[in-house]
Amino acid sequence: MSDFWLITTAILLEGLPFALLGGVIAASLEVWLPRGFPEWVTRPRPKLVQIGLGMASAFVLPVCECSSIPFVKKMLAKGMPRASAYAFLFAAPLVNPMCLASTYLAFAGVDPWFFVAARTLGGLWVVACLAWWLSGRKVTTETCTASEAPLAFATLCGCAVCKPSTDAPQIQRQSRTWADRGEGFLRWLQVAAEEFLEVAGYLAVGSCLVAAVQIWVDRAWIEPLAEQVWLAPFASVGLAYTLCLCSSVDAFVVAALPPFTTAARLAFLVAGPLFDLKLFFLYQSLFNKRTALLIGVVVATLAVLLSWGLSWSGL
Repeated sequence: MSDFWLITTAILLEGLPFALLGGVIAASLEVWLPRGFPEWVTRPRPKLVQIGLGMASAFVLPVCECSSIPFVKKMLAKGMPRASAYAFLFAAPLVNPMCLASTYLAFAGVDPWFFVAARTLGGLWVVACLAWWLSGRKVTTETCTASEAPLAFATLCGCAVCKPSTDAPQIQRQSRTWADRGEGFLRWLQVAAEEFLEVAGYLAVGSCLVAAVQIWVDRAWIEPLAEQVWLAPFASVGLAYTLCLCSSVDAFVVAALPPFTTAARLAFLVAGPLFDLKLFFLYQSLFNKRTALLIGVVVATLAVLLSWGLSWSGL
């Protein structure tokens, strides 16, 4: 059991700082934008444009999968279009500056620019497909967007989106005195703590499951599959789902797996930041369980297809 607790603690220590960062960002968004985003942000646009804007913003903010979830919840609460919010949610772990830099360093002795470009372009293709699919369906029965919950009826809903509206009189007033500033700071601490604790709970459950899988599931079956061109992507995606690595360090791990082909390594690099056993539980703070499971299936399917395409092209 000592190994179980060691692995669980290691995963928690890796993910909790980013969960805290996400809570801080979400709280700042809640306090600084009490009335929602400006009209020019939320105005109707073609879905493809919304997805493009969400993916573009992911290049700027250095957040990973653990910190992007509470941030996206607040973006939805403030009226951000779902296509843009989901595009950012999935693109941020893949194309943030830390992830791209670590990918370059991990493959510095091989062909770093190829892996950076392939991971970025291939990952954005998968992200665009996910955002398009999720934005067109009802993905949860517990959370609605600001446009789906008018302020007049916000108090009737207890979801994470409508809940902040019940405190609107407290956060919408201008802070002109030290008392008001203190109240705003306390509100900021409250929101940050709530978002952090919610994500940390899912992270703890996921960490325990990951530790159990890593200890008691034999991964020797992966080695013979890794040598098969058409089966290697399934093995690499399965390994990515099991290891639950942060996107800022996963490139170093897959670079040290010589049996895998280049195309299979790319499947690992694309699928890992988008879904794993830990993220399955984290996603349930935003989506329902069925949708969270379907995300894993869709990501695996698209990553394998991408890997097969590269293999067919001779890479």
